[in-house]
Formats: sequence, structure tokens, C-alpha cells
Amino acid sequence: MTDTLKCEICGKEFTPYPNIKNAKYCSNECRAIQHKKNLEKYRKKRVENKYRTRTCPICGESFEAVRNELYCSKECKTKAQRMRRYNLKIHRGDEKPKKKVKVIKGLDDLMEVFKQEGKTPYDYHDWKVQQALKHVSKIEI
Repeated sequence: MTDTLKCEICGKEFTPYPNIKNAKYCSNECRAIQHKKNLEKYRKKRVENKYRTRTCPICGESFEAVRNELYCSKECKTKAQRMRRYNLKIHRGDEKPKKKVKVIKGLDDLMEVFKQEGKTPYDYHDWKVQQALKHVSKIEI
């Protein structure tokens, strides 16, 4: 007993060949129609994905990228290549600069740092004792 199937394109009933398990179309013409529909969907999707808005990692400017473009201009691209060559990090102009570490040259600078942190001279004394104990080796008696 053979099963009859209904064609997804024209709706005609047909009997598939025994070696074809998942038959959906009654003829090669219907199969070609479905193939053209799938191609049109694929082409539309490809055109939609062709242009996308991106931001340049070098200058931070937004631009319309074609497919896999990363940089807004040739200048930014060459700058990125140079930075990679010399193992430099990319810093954009809109990033905030990092805090500068203050160099402590003397006791006055150290006391100023302690005051900014809300500590007292007694805290400084305790800190100084701890620093001195780090350098002392244990003595066995």
C-alpha cells in the first residue's frame, strides 16, 4: 500500500518514489519554484546584513560598515596595524585617563596621603612599626 502525499507548492496529490523518504514536491518544476523562493530570502537577508553601524575602535567615531569592516578609514586601519606591531594598547580619545599614582618622596608626602585617607598620625606610627617588622628576621634564643 503506497502513501499519497500532497505537494507543498501546487497542492496536487502524488505518490513518491520508494527511495525518497522525505518527498515534499510532486515534480522538478515545483522543487525549482521552492528553490527560487529560498534563494530570494537568502539574498534579501544578505543585502540587509551588508551595511551595519559600528564604532571605530581607534577614534571612537560611528560609521556605516560594509560586512566585516572594523575601522572607519584607512588612517585608522594603519594606526591599528602599527599598534599591533609594537604591542600597544588602543586608547580612544573619549576614554577617561587613569589616575596618576603620586610618588611619595618624603615624610610630608606620606602624611598628606594619610590625611586624604582620613588617618591620624597614630595610624602612621602603627604603619611604620609594621614596615619595620617586615624587615626584621626572627632570632632564636
